Amino acid sequence: DYELVGKVNLTDNHEIDANLNINEVRLESIAKGFTDIPMTGWLSTNVHIGGSTIYPEIAGSIKLHDGSVYGELVTDAVANFAYGDNRLDVTDFSVKAYDSEIVGYGHMIGDGLNFTLTGKNIDMERIVRSQTTKVGGYADVDGTITGTTNHPIFNGNLHSDNISVNDVALTKIDGKVYADPTVVNLQNLYFTQGKGHYQAHGGMNLDSKQLFGFAQVVDGELERIIQFAKVPVYNLDGALSG
Repeated sequence: DYELVGKVNLTDNHEIDANLNINEVRLESIAKGFTDIPMTGWLSTNVHIGGSTIYPEIAGSIKLHDGSVYGELVTDAVANFAYGDNRLDVTDFSVKAYDSEIVGYGHMIGDGLNFTLTGKNIDMERIVRSQTTKVGGYADVDGTITGTTNHPIFNGNLHSDNISVNDVALTKIDGKVYADPTVVNLQNLYFTQGKGHYQAHGGMNLDSKQLFGFAQVVDGELERIIQFAKVPVYNLDGALSG
């Protein structure tokens, strides 16, 4: 359902003054004309179009529900935005998927990104997918997204009460995270496992799905460290510090 009401001055300065309302339209029927990113869902938007035909200025709100991006479910998404002179400003947005929610604000100039966001209850299994490393649990994140649309970069903080790696339960997790399309890198990551206390630096190469890094440990359970690293050694007990 589309409704466009307004006027366009076809002479002089080519001014536009119009309102566009879209109600419950399939996103993929619109998106394929603007982007190659696979997106689906039901889209509604209320937009005012001003400026001129040469330099349009667009402002409004957008809502999406029961959709997906890159095959990942998006339950609900809402945002208020303004566009003009090759700059997109998002004053606030909220995206809900599965049991997670991400809220934030920011802007994009050309393909350059500058957004601040907070994520609650992020499913780590969906973020870190690997055939060699099994990751489970939920985490909260906050930080910034910079870089470009082709190479976004996340810098921020990660917090979680409980995350499992290769079926080893880690608790009281707190650290800094860097992520781009090629790597997830954790710095100054503190966590406990059983009676052990750990400080780790490392991450995962997203192309090879391989882990890298090192850790300092006090009173770590040796059997759980071996399990965590997936080293084929069995019936080993004791504690490790170092």
